[in-house]
Amino acid sequence: MHARRALSLFTVAASLLLLAGVAAAQGAPPPGGYYAQPGPIRSGFTGGLDLGLGLTHISPDNLDSETETGLSGLNFQLGGFVNPQLAINVRVSGTSFTPEGSDTTLISGLLGVNAQYWVAPKVFVGGGAGIGVLTTDQEDVEPESGLALNGRAGFEILQWTESALHIAFEVSPGFYDRGNVTSIGLQVGWQHY
Repeated sequence: MHARRALSLFTVAASLLLLAGVAAAQGAPPPGGYYAQPGPIRSGFTGGLDLGLGLTHISPDNLDSETETGLSGLNFQLGGFVNPQLAINVRVSGTSFTPEGSDTTLISGLLGVNAQYWVAPKVFVGGGAGIGVLTTDQEDVEPESGLALNGRAGFEILQWTESALHIAFEVSPGFYDRGNVTSIGLQVGWQHY
């Protein structure tokens, strides 16, 4: 019940984030003239960092699912712009949590290729695929790997010519031999253009 409520709150937050971004883009003044503002110049190299709150939803085969709260990040990406609206990045993201009564941190991560597209001057969406990794902070544990997908939506709350500060919602489902693990994050991030 707790997990469903937390997942519902993250879904509502992501929906509100996307709606706020679309509303802000529709209410923008026309370009040029008195209202012209210097905006970001998106070209060449791009890189970014994100950190926030995370949920890790674990669905093992033949067992009950559970959701744990923890951190999302430190996530990062490096890439380049194809045009002013589209960037292609290599992205590393994930979530981590420490089960109650344990001193071991469990980590669900993604290393993949991600496309990032600005649907409005301050709103971006992204998606991609890569390698999912399940591991812990213990040295003697062998990581498990599988296919992972990634989806993001974000709103730039502050923009400068060469960078922006954003809030974003990210979901990364991973598919493993013994079940599925989904990382969900609500993040604050910075991106260089």
